Amino acid sequence: MPIPSASREQDRTSGQFRARAARNWSTTRWLTFAILLAWFGITFVLTWFAPSLDTTILGWPLPYYMGAQGAPLVYLLLIAAYTWLMNRADRRDGLDPESPS
Repeated sequence: MPIPSASREQDRTSGQFRARAARNWSTTRWLTFAILLAWFGITFVLTWFAPSLDTTILGWPLPYYMGAQGAPLVYLLLIAAYTWLMNRADRRDGLDPESPS
């Protein structure tokens, strides 16, 4: 339930708002860390070990497919997951930027 505009200004200075903001910031940090860890794994770790995969698909080596098509698709999924989870956390904590001020 969104907070009415008049009480929203009063709420920004209250301890309750600060507690929700702190919880939201904690969620943001952990989610960002998890997304960056997944990005690192896909970009560097998977690419480092890809040449050892001696598999071909339709005459092309598997590392080519992983780099050319797999990684960009996973990056898009990471962006979508981050957006969805952050919007959910913002709504949970009453900090949704799209709600009326």
